[in-house]
Amino acid sequence: MKPIYSIQELKNLFARHADRKSIVEISDGLIASGVPLICSGEPADLSQWREIGCFRQSDGSIVIVDAHPVPHPDTVIISTEALPPAWKDWIEKSTNNETSEAAVQPLKMQEAERNRLLKHIGCLALALAEASRRYKRGVEPSANQIAEAVADILESLPDANKRGTGVSNIRASISEGIGLLKK
Repeated sequence: MKPIYSIQELKNLFARHADRKSIVEISDGLIASGVPLICSGEPADLSQWREIGCFRQSDGSIVIVDAHPVPHPDTVIISTEALPPAWKDWIEKSTNNETSEAAVQPLKMQEAERNRLLKHIGCLALALAEASRRYKRGVEPSANQIAEAVADILESLPDANKRGTGVSNIRASISEGIGLLKK
């Protein structure tokens, strides 16, 4: 659990779990629970926040409220320590559930995004080969030499997440990226 959350983050957490609450409902609930809301180091003034909707004034005219809240919900924060126990439990269960689901399911990337990133890898390999003959095989980049150099760099980073960055994976990404650039 994070030490602080913004109103927007809480709204997003609720939305992901089918409990669609507005920023006004969330902030009203927190205020009713006595939780201090902070914006720029000061108590947040949410007097300009309104539910989106319409109402009829005493003169019969209809007013439509569709304004963006000021201050923005991303800038209004809440200390996790100040949250009521039920909110903390709900956030912890929600974030633990998301973490366990993410651990079970591998990340999926759209093919276009994957290809774009592979092209970037290919471009970087081309630039490296252009900068140093060591990373060339003839006129082409040497995917093997580049992959070996990357592996050496990764070994010197003790805290790096090295999963999926073996020499064969790097070499394959370089080759595939250069191949995509040539299509």
